[in-house]
Amino acid sequence: SCEEVCTLEGLAEAIKEVLEEASKAPIAGLFVDDDDAVFVRVCFSDVFYLRRLRELVLDGTERSFDCKLTEAAMRRRSGGGKRFRVEIDRTQFAEKYEEGMRSLE
Repeated sequence: SCEEVCTLEGLAEAIKEVLEEASKAPIAGLFVDDDDAVFVRVCFSDVFYLRRLRELVLDGTERSFDCKLTEAAMRRRSGGGKRFRVEIDRTQFAEKYEEGMRSLE
């Protein structure tokens, strides 16, 4: 379920699994802030992929991106280590999406 938690390492692998054509958008970094929120920086290579990423993240269906990430990370869960809940900040994503689109113009 979306309420499950996962390790940071599991999250990185889950992101690679869930992002379609991950080779076109490699993970540039995972950053943890003071509130234990994890920020993921993804490099994108073209407008088409950026639009596809928007569709994946902003999809509001039952099988949302958050749920897919949680499920993928739970399959990789290992004992110990700090744990994280997978929840996408869609407002932040939308802002960064717009910045990315402008940079590609």
